[in-house]
Amino acid sequence: MLNINKFLSIFNLRLIKLPPPHPPTHTTYNSHSNINRINIGSGNWSCNGWTNLDYPSEWYYKAQKKHEIVPYNIRENNIPYEDNSVDVIYCSHVIEHIENEYIHKMFNECYRVLKKEGIIRICCPDAEFLYEVSKYKTDYWQWRKEWFQSDYYIKTNEPRNIDFLVREIATPKLLNYKYSINQTDYIQQFNQLDMFSFFDYLTDDLSYRKEYPGDHINWWTFAKVKNMLFESGFRCVIRSKWSGSGSKEMKDIYRFDTTYPLMSLYVEAIKL
Repeated sequence: MLNINKFLSIFNLRLIKLPPPHPPTHTTYNSHSNINRINIGSGNWSCNGWTNLDYPSEWYYKAQKKHEIVPYNIRENNIPYEDNSVDVIYCSHVIEHIENEYIHKMFNECYRVLKKEGIIRICCPDAEFLYEVSKYKTDYWQWRKEWFQSDYYIKTNEPRNIDFLVREIATPKLLNYKYSINQTDYIQQFNQLDMFSFFDYLTDDLSYRKEYPGDHINWWTFAKVKNMLFESGFRCVIRSKWSGSGSKEMKDIYRFDTTYPLMSLYVEAIKL
């Protein structure tokens, strides 16, 4: 290393030896504590000390059978907790699957059940970022190509940026999607409309299909999430970061914010 550093010193550089990384640690939750932690739309996620609320479906059967869930339909049910009884709520990659009116109702319910200073953390696709990155020729979407090679997609030509974007905003309208409701190419609208008009054009007539609960039918930006949370009573809404929760209950990077962080929007709201 000394000889290498002697050479690198010509360029004002030097090698240093870093300490070995610490082994991963996980937060341990006491399931018998008086802290109420709920995860809405849990999918295949589970964690000791957390209660999973989810809609039982054949689509997610393999994931849901691995852990206990409390049946909860966002479109029909109230959150099965008393007023001011929940400390933290985690909701990861759920709200893009449901229409606005039902997400608004869910936010109302979250505000109702949270204790004072309780926190809700929301993760979802960052529609504004995805729109902007799709306007240019980049390698960003490489991570999503595997899905387009699955049986869900009828392989014709290589997917374009518009195809990747529509898949995340309005899956039922994706060209060559096996379960598409039409076979329309939206490249013209993408090029001509502004961002919000384009999003609304794609999603205004979409509704949840119980046979395909994995479809994305809604779009979310920070402003849209914040405004809806404000309407539900929250007065402190923060644009968060990956692993940036304000609650120690949601800081474990091996359990939280693990779903597609490279495209995710993170928002937290505190009940004051």
